[in-house]
Amino acid sequence: MKKLWIKFSDERNKRCSIKTTILMDEKDGKRYVTKEAIFPEGRDHLQSILNYASVLGDVYTNIRMCPVILKDHALWFDYVVGESLEEQYRRCVREKDEEALEKLLTYHTSLICGPDENSCVFQKSSEFERIFGNGEIFDNTPGLKISNFDAIASNIIFDGDIPTFIDYEWVFLEPLPRDLVIFHCIHNLYLHILHLEEFYPLHRALEFLHITIGQEVLQQACSSFFHSVISEEDGKSFASAKQVCLKEERDVQYYIEESKNAHEQWEICANNWKSAVKSYDELQATCNEIERYWKQSSQANAQLNAKLLAAEAALTQKTQEEQIHQQEIQQWKTAYETVINSRTWRIAGKIKKIFGRG
Repeated sequence: MKKLWIKFSDERNKRCSIKTTILMDEKDGKRYVTKEAIFPEGRDHLQSILNYASVLGDVYTNIRMCPVILKDHALWFDYVVGESLEEQYRRCVREKDEEALEKLLTYHTSLICGPDENSCVFQKSSEFERIFGNGEIFDNTPGLKISNFDAIASNIIFDGDIPTFIDYEWVFLEPLPRDLVIFHCIHNLYLHILHLEEFYPLHRALEFLHITIGQEVLQQACSSFFHSVISEEDGKSFASAKQVCLKEERDVQYYIEESKNAHEQWEICANNWKSAVKSYDELQATCNEIERYWKQSSQANAQLNAKLLAAEAALTQKTQEEQIHQQEIQQWKTAYETVINSRTWRIAGKIKKIFGRG
């Protein structure tokens, strides 16, 4: 046998801890589901599940029980192939079909409650209060003689038009309040189907099904049931310890909201990234333009600098030439003054006057 899937329900007390495995016969491809007790204390729980198959089959004549046998200290169930009732609910939500959803709620309730002969008036008992807490508020309300508390939509598979209970681990052979059983099974939908609460709120479904007990009371009773499953006789609980060691327990709706918030934040980040890329591209274009102008300016500056150096060289040359010219002028002036002030020049002047030459 090839193991395809394994689940350990080990957060429960030892009496209820089981391992569920999907197996495939590699010769003919046939599949099976097995349930085994993780601890020796859980073997009685397996025997109870085996007994529930025949008890439910006698009472719930409107639905088939998945065949099961006990072999090698394990329960062997047939692997039922088909569409689950939960998937039908999902389709109603996707198509936003309220009428079809309400028909499913009515039909699902009929599978939960069974025939009219299974109805009774509930009276609290010590066993009920041990598992579900205070039962006074449930007294004298409609009840069910035998209840499949596990009649959630995912545990109901259709082979054609025939519904099958594929799992009936939590069956009560003593009366339970009808409202409590229906609430537990319907509330489970809202923990697993995305957008169901938005499309068709739980309180509306409870009103439609004429549930008269308050939602908080029903939720508290379900919490007490869960606590009885996970707690040992001395009150200790592995699940509670694990919860403390890990993180705070969250329901599916919490993670739906977290996912929605994360998606919104992702969109904001994506938009910011696009804006940043656009700004970067614009900045890069500006930088490229500045670089181009810088190169042009550098070239122009180099040309101007060369002209300036040439002008300075020419000016220096002209200055030097001017100095030489002034020096020559001064030399000629000095020579002239020397000549006209000389004695020879004066005698020559007198001779000119004597001979009448100007």
